[in-house]
Amino acid sequence: MARNLIHQGYRLLNHPKYGNLQPVQWYYRTLILTSKPCSLDLQSLNLIEESIHGFSSAKDARLLQTTDHGLDYQLIDYDIVSKALLSLDRGENFSEQDGVRGGE
Repeated sequence: MARNLIHQGYRLLNHPKYGNLQPVQWYYRTLILTSKPCSLDLQSLNLIEESIHGFSSAKDARLLQTTDHGLDYQLIDYDIVSKALLSLDRGENFSEQDGVRGGE
């Protein structure tokens, strides 16, 4: 769904590969997008395409892992996204380190 919105002109405001998790550990991944579309943002498009590819490549390995830690991954995702929203609220700039792009 996020990929389709990006093609419609919405921009990613957080990095799809945020956090210190490998693609095999991506059970939950929250994305923050602009509220209104503009022109196609190539950086957002490249990030989402690379992330989808990484997620798809790790699909088989992820299925082999136990899902007993699903709530743990939800909590990690929630914590990281909460911090990303605070950074956006402060107008901080995008960086791959914190996974946030500000200025919206």
